[in-house]
Amino acid sequence: MLKEIEVYVNRLYQHAAGNKKEIKELKDEMRSHLMEAVHELKQEGKSEQEAVHLAIERFGGEAELQLVIGQLFQAQRIFAKRVLYTAIFFLIASLLTVFIIWVDELGNNNENRAIADRISDLLGTQSSITADQQEHIKQLAQSAGQIASIKVYKLDKVERSNGESSDFNPEGAIPDYQYDTSVPIFEWMDYYYSLDQEWFIHIKSRHFAGVFDAVLVGGLTAYIVLFTIWAIINAYHHRRLNTGWIIVFTLFNAVGYIAYHLIRRKARLNAAS
Repeated sequence: MLKEIEVYVNRLYQHAAGNKKEIKELKDEMRSHLMEAVHELKQEGKSEQEAVHLAIERFGGEAELQLVIGQLFQAQRIFAKRVLYTAIFFLIASLLTVFIIWVDELGNNNENRAIADRISDLLGTQSSITADQQEHIKQLAQSAGQIASIKVYKLDKVERSNGESSDFNPEGAIPDYQYDTSVPIFEWMDYYYSLDQEWFIHIKSRHFAGVFDAVLVGGLTAYIVLFTIWAIINAYHHRRLNTGWIIVFTLFNAVGYIAYHLIRRKARLNAAS
């Protein structure tokens, strides 16, 4: 009886690809259920041979069960791959988004400086701003999609002397010219330029520091969590999962998994030699 059941169970799992310990546990569980079924059938008056055949028949067709078992382990492999691919997606997407934001911010900074230079050159050493110059400054502001406002002050209005040195503070001062755009702005940065001895320029520009931080932290966190889950699943299937490796994967992520892979490879080579 035991031999026939053993042969049946082994045939079912002969093509199963997965964690050997898990496969063994499933085989033991199936073997136990079959033995219980045989015992019950024998109590009903069946012979041992009949009981074995009936128990196997009731348990399910061999081909059907092999398909189910194969699908089970295939689903596990697919799940692990999807976890890894999702982790890589979050890593690449977050880094790409952060790079795009950084390039945009760098371009905005350079453009703001160029606009301040043009305004300074436009006004020169004159004491007031003409209507034509105001229109020109307005057009400069409108041409830059990131600028929320431009304020131009005479330098002596914002200069604050501190003994041997001077600094500039436009707070409370009335600008000689101000233009506010309709650019939607949720977070901004103030840029101050004193490029000559006559004029002080204040540009309020759109800024993405909050978005930058949120995307970077959120994306990397998602990647680290998902990669750690994938590494834990793999170590479990390799029958090498323990608390130490969980800590290593969590703290060192890909570097930790590379170390795990190298140690596992060395152990396999030692076992083969």
